[in-house]
Amino acid sequence: MTRRPTEAFRDRVESVAMDGFTGYKTAALEAIDTVVTVMDSFHVVALVAEKLDHCRQRVQHEALGHRGRPGDPLYGIRRAARTRAGLLTTKQQHRLAKVFVDERHIAFEVTWSFYQERDRRLPSPRPSRGEEDHDPFDHQHPQRSSEWLRLATATRTH
Repeated sequence: MTRRPTEAFRDRVESVAMDGFTGYKTAALEAIDTVVTVMDSFHVVALVAEKLDHCRQRVQHEALGHRGRPGDPLYGIRRAARTRAGLLTTKQQHRLAKVFVDERHIAFEVTWSFYQERDRRLPSPRPSRGEEDHDPFDHQHPQRSSEWLRLATATRTH
């Protein structure tokens, strides 16, 4: 680890996967100025999951004027919201469906769909239960489009 990489080694490096910390990106670019830096899949899903939780909490507060409490719909789906769609139980599916029916929860629905799309691109723990390709978003709805933009901006790293 203390030896510096040879020039031949550096010439073969095309990309570096890392978390979202900009210090790592800066260091990688200083060591190899032609390298492409990307966020590894674990950190992408973790970041989107964090944004999903923040969105759920924000929508909860906007809809009911307080933090989540037992019995509140968005509070009751905390764990189900982070579960892959193909692994949801029937009970979890019904809870999510009840939340998505409420127009006040559109921002959460869009964020949840984005989270599922990001997560779906990773290998499934149960390959036989793969999900079919579909567009889970209704781009016709202006509030959904603005939530997409907000989420895309929030997950961007510099």
